[in-house]
Amino acid sequence: MIAILVAIVVFILDRITKTWAVTHLVLGASVPVLPLVDWTLVENRGAAFGMLSGATAGLIVVALAAIIGLIVLLRRSPSIVVQLGVGGVLGGALGNLYDRIMQHSVIDFIDVRLWPYVFNVADIGITLGAIVLIVALWRQN
Repeated sequence: MIAILVAIVVFILDRITKTWAVTHLVLGASVPVLPLVDWTLVENRGAAFGMLSGATAGLIVVALAAIIGLIVLLRRSPSIVVQLGVGGVLGGALGNLYDRIMQHSVIDFIDVRLWPYVFNVADIGITLGAIVLIVALWRQN
């Protein structure tokens, strides 16, 4: 299934890049990479944009519910585009869920200085996957 393959790729890329960030970056310090991009290692104890900081158990429950919902959606709409979107969101959700379970925070390190928040590969998978899903589901209706 395409969704599972995409989810595995996103999850593996997320784990590899987070492992690299933790072993090569200093917490809170920024390293310039490109004119508007830095590597800045942070631990996010909340949800997107740091909201709900400290609500790790609740965020784990929400992530598990989202994962179950994605699997149900996958069974109802087997189109390739939906599978790509579900795969991105699923892989990203699993990547951040792994962090929450293993260390009670999510590792973020991609700092685009035009944007006030630091993010990671899992967040990219979730965002792009959600965009693909919204467009695909909108076009189906």
